[in-house]
Amino acid sequence: MKKYLNQTTVNVIAIATAAAWGLCLAGNFVNKGPDKAMKQQLLLNKQLDYDIARLRHCGELKKWGIEYHPASTMSFLCADVIVQPYELPEPPEVE
Repeated sequence: MKKYLNQTTVNVIAIATAAAWGLCLAGNFVNKGPDKAMKQQLLLNKQLDYDIARLRHCGELKKWGIEYHPASTMSFLCADVIVQPYELPEPPEVE
């Protein structure tokens, strides 16, 4: 009976398998595959968290009269935040 799996054949199969796995793993590092949508959503969530925190903190600082000097290099951080006065709603009367 002829031997089909000699050492050369086994080496070729091992190299082909390693190359296939390498390409699969490399695809994930190049923003391809199913993880791309999840990474994009996480990035959008972090951007939203940053924007809400910046709005809240800048609003609190402006409410207390603390602002960046217009000539400051960081004045752009809170330049678009506007604080408007508000009144608490009247509580409903209890009978």
